Amino acid sequence: MEGETTSYKGCNEKIPWIMRETERILVEVLKLLAETVDAKDHYTKGHSERVKGYATVIGQKLGLSEKEVKLLAISAELHDIGKAKVIDEILKKPSHLNHEETLEIYRHPIYSFEITKDLPGFEEVANILLYHHEYFNGSGYPFGLSGEKIPMLSRIITVADVFDAMTSKRVYRKRRYSDKEALNYLKNNSGKLFDPRVVKALLSVYEDGLIFKVRGNYFYNHNLYPRALKHYREALEAMKDEKMIYEVKLRISEIYNRQRHFDTAIKILMDGLKSNNPYIGIYYLELSNTYYYMDELNKMKKYVEKALKENLSFTQKIRALRHLIIYHHRKGNPEKSLELYRKIELMIDRYYKELRKEKLNIYDIPEHINIRTNIDIEKSRLYDIVGRVMRDLGFLNEGINLFEKSIEIKTLLGDFIGKSISLSGLGETYLLLEDYKTAYAVTLESLSLSKMTNNNLGIYLSHLKLMEIASLMGNFKSAEKHLKFLTMYRKNIFMPDGEQRFKLSKGIYFFSKGDYRKAETLFKLVEKESKNKYRKNLARLYLARIYKNEGDKKNAEKYYKKCIKMLKHFRMQYLLKSIEEELKKV
Repeated sequence: MEGETTSYKGCNEKIPWIMRETERILVEVLKLLAETVDAKDHYTKGHSERVKGYATVIGQKLGLSEKEVKLLAISAELHDIGKAKVIDEILKKPSHLNHEETLEIYRHPIYSFEITKDLPGFEEVANILLYHHEYFNGSGYPFGLSGEKIPMLSRIITVADVFDAMTSKRVYRKRRYSDKEALNYLKNNSGKLFDPRVVKALLSVYEDGLIFKVRGNYFYNHNLYPRALKHYREALEAMKDEKMIYEVKLRISEIYNRQRHFDTAIKILMDGLKSNNPYIGIYYLELSNTYYYMDELNKMKKYVEKALKENLSFTQKIRALRHLIIYHHRKGNPEKSLELYRKIELMIDRYYKELRKEKLNIYDIPEHINIRTNIDIEKSRLYDIVGRVMRDLGFLNEGINLFEKSIEIKTLLGDFIGKSISLSGLGETYLLLEDYKTAYAVTLESLSLSKMTNNNLGIYLSHLKLMEIASLMGNFKSAEKHLKFLTMYRKNIFMPDGEQRFKLSKGIYFFSKGDYRKAETLFKLVEKESKNKYRKNLARLYLARIYKNEGDKKNAEKYYKKCIKMLKHFRMQYLLKSIEEELKKV
């Protein structure tokens, strides 16, 4: 960039925008390499991520500066990157290593150093990686350094690394050690293998529940919610710090929301609406999310507006505005939804322009990667919502384009649960176009992703939609398979209006088969019982079609007119035109 110079003298140098983009990509590649190393063996999967978490809380306990903690975090995440050069036969060997194999393992810190030492801005990181297997008494490798000669951040990673290795399963031993056994080992070797200050800090953060919080975060980030919940509860039992307690309770409420335990989530969130809660804005936002799941739109809007009055981060503001887009869409005001969408697009553009002006050190890059990732996640969710708005307005091709953009982002981010939701929206759009073959294929892919991620609700909803599509295609054999599955599976699923969703889909199955009496009974139950206006209206549409097919002009006109009135209210132009044409033919 004109007027700017670039200098690389270590982590303290500033990186201009153009080179920072290169550095960002470089950091992402190195992190991916570290993940690949961990994934070589299922016993070590997630090791570097957990070591990063443990090292970070130890560093904070020791009073490291913000810069040192960030440097520690990136170094801990990359600490085993040199194992990429060690062959799998050695890494996965279940028996004792021979002399040559042991020497190769001893070389991996040198390999880590070699991979990173010549990368601009990574000089300090490279040195930390080089010494992370040195022991306090000089018995470590590769150089046998001792005491203060070993960099402090390397000493922290050593302790975090050993603690995670001992408390995880490994190919070379029969069982993992308990936390107590691992902590006793570290205590017994404090001042020998390990820096006493670091061991003391680990013991302290363990007593304060922070190790359980790190584990909870790890499982939460990998969508393993029951295990995350277990560790978060263990953290709460030990925690004394109010801020930490509020943070963990927020995460627990998010898990309960994802598990559809809305009453429990609401209780936790309501209990947290205290003046001393530093996360009160996010609590309001999660309450809004809960009421969205429960289809209580006015309460959703109430808590969004409360959240927007609090001090939210940029991505949290986008999330709050996204909730308002949903509200206005569901209330039949698509213009307001699109106005907010354009506002968010401008906000994101301005935010990225400001980011370009910032001068960052290399250890700031991971934080900015996280910010960009979170913005991308919010953008993909926006595309899903606005795709539905455009679809309802009759712009189906624009809706398809938005769903496809969302799917592309989620594929790149590895967000398979989110991708299954986007595919579901795309399938519904093809269903409106009466392209049943494509709709079925897309929804089948959504089902596959839901199975892969153990998303029970996604599995259930995909089967519902597949039953509808198969019925409309006249493929009753497939429809009956989905119906059989749903009949058994639905007792395990809790969701608002869930029984009415099932009755509506089952009604479409009977309608398509020409069994109008069974279909009529189900559609009338949906019309009477459903709290969802769109679902209620779809039941009316099928009732109108039943009466039209049976030559009952009076009832057909009655239900078509009811249906058209609701579609006009919600501005669902594509369906409106189609149904007005149907009414003319009655």
